[in-house]
Amino acid sequence: MMTKFSKLNLILITVLLINTGIAKAATTVTSEGVAAITSTMSDTIYQKRAIENALQNIAISRGQALTSFTIIENGQILFDQIQSTSKAGILSYQILSEHKKNKQYFVKIKAVIEDHHNSTQNTQLSTSCRHTEFPAVDLTLKIKIDPQQFPPWTGLGGNWIFNELSQKKFKPVIIFRSNRYKKNNSNNQYDLFTSSNTKKSSENIHHINLQLDFTKYQKESFFVKNQIMKLVANSEVTRNGTLIANRSQKYEFVTKKKFGVGLPVASNKKLWKDEKQRIIKSIVELINDNLDLISCATINAKLKEINNSYYIDYGSFDGITPSDIFVLESSDSKKFYFSVEEVRNTRTNLKLISNIKKIELNDGHSVRLVEEL
Repeated sequence: MMTKFSKLNLILITVLLINTGIAKAATTVTSEGVAAITSTMSDTIYQKRAIENALQNIAISRGQALTSFTIIENGQILFDQIQSTSKAGILSYQILSEHKKNKQYFVKIKAVIEDHHNSTQNTQLSTSCRHTEFPAVDLTLKIKIDPQQFPPWTGLGGNWIFNELSQKKFKPVIIFRSNRYKKNNSNNQYDLFTSSNTKKSSENIHHINLQLDFTKYQKESFFVKNQIMKLVANSEVTRNGTLIANRSQKYEFVTKKKFGVGLPVASNKKLWKDEKQRIIKSIVELINDNLDLISCATINAKLKEINNSYYIDYGSFDGITPSDIFVLESSDSKKFYFSVEEVRNTRTNLKLISNIKKIELNDGHSVRLVEEL
């Protein structure tokens, strides 16, 4: 069956793309494609292949890349899809004509393409990384401050740090596991503790554990003695309790400057005020660095099975779409393919489309997106 767009639809698509900023500039080109007719399969299959060939010709002429795939088992086509045409700057296309001749299928198309020479260069995620849309992430803070090293006049403490961080805007939203602190005198730590109105469980699958350890030392140079506060920040990012990444970073902040003869620098009060804000800025940057790890999901998921149904613990929040195809590679190098049956927020049900009734799963079986092959 031939699929065509009216000229009006093509104009509307182009106008919408330009106005919404998806493409800064767009042009139309015509291209021809051909596919060899090798069996008695339906014309739809050869139409797709000819369209793919026409799109590839555009991609090649513009020095871009185009990915597509066809899954064939035992001479039968399991799946045939033109994929990720936007990588070639192709925004939409219209079939102008098509016909069969001498066991070949011919098509002529008009495509709307993004003019990369006139548009701004946007940074795109790689094919192996999906942009995520998680609404919120849990954050647990543990702060260690010795009150003998940092007296009350410094204003440094767990409550102050929390109040400053709670006023900042993060994306995804940061959910603090509690908004109250207590001082543990045994080790001079300020720990989050659960109040009566705090939720004991969370639906967020990502968790950031952040530990901040403040210590003091003195750094001396020619005629200047600086009192330095050192911050060691250790962070962990987990997904459903599984560690994704951890890191340790060190920072230094000046609490007081003195000349060698013991005279204080007149601007110490302003200096410490500025340094306190730099402390918060450093912590915010550290949290954002961890959130960046969550914003990009590499889909290489363990395949699970319940009642002969397959699923993975990744979903629409991870960037999975209903048109995605997954592949499982077994130890004997045979590939098994899955289509998406249902996508939930953090879970995707998969349908086995390879010609096999059941797969014997073990702990080592995982699936990944076909576009990563």
